[in-house]
Amino acid sequence: MTSQRSNTLPIPRGAQALLDSPYAQYLDVAELYGIQAADPETGELREPEELLFRTIHLVSELWLRLAGAEIERAMTEIERNNLGRAVRLIQRADDAVQRVTDATRMFQSMPAIEYHRFRTALGSASGLQSPGYAYIRLVGNRLAAALGELVPDDIELLRIYMEETDSPIYAFCESLLDLDTSLDRFRSSHVHVAQRFLGDATEGTGGQGVAFLRNHLGQQHFPRLWALRARLAESSGAVSYGYGGARNASE
Repeated sequence: MTSQRSNTLPIPRGAQALLDSPYAQYLDVAELYGIQAADPETGELREPEELLFRTIHLVSELWLRLAGAEIERAMTEIERNNLGRAVRLIQRADDAVQRVTDATRMFQSMPAIEYHRFRTALGSASGLQSPGYAYIRLVGNRLAAALGELVPDDIELLRIYMEETDSPIYAFCESLLDLDTSLDRFRSSHVHVAQRFLGDATEGTGGQGVAFLRNHLGQQHFPRLWALRARLAESSGAVSYGYGGARNASE
């Protein structure tokens, strides 16, 4: 009984009396506290560190859903030819993704052995099954298609980047690059967390290991914008070394 009581997740002191307040009811705070626990009916955790684990993942799903929703709103603004508003919404989505990465860093404070004490309870659950991340990938593909409709020609895209860096379309493209960068940082943080808890050879709960996660690093939703960088460098007289090669010794 002592161990069970130590793992019980009580209503925070001072909060009980306010759970019926209009604020708490509007936000469903009582339900929110309940789903932080492994068993919402008893409020019990398998291990104390499970509270951190569940909280980070729950909050991350909310941020990712917000990011996806803001991108969908941005798509509507693009259809209305309001790129300024679309850029602000994409920047907000980018900020939301960054909040997920910030939260993920908190896993660094969890001893690996504490994680393994409740890991088996996850079954086949895996971060790769994240609905929020799937949502982001879907709307990200729609954004890439929208870019293709706005600037279908790569030569025109290069001209904008060379001559119209104050234009709305340039700001739009740069907001897409920022979002792509933040998504890859999120994937990278996921890899480091998995490695921290499992090492390089241990199978994850979804059946994949760290190597599988690493294969997803560097994914690009907007490859046209990244490929454009080489053309910008070339147009400025920069020397290309190719993909990992060295300059010709005779040059």
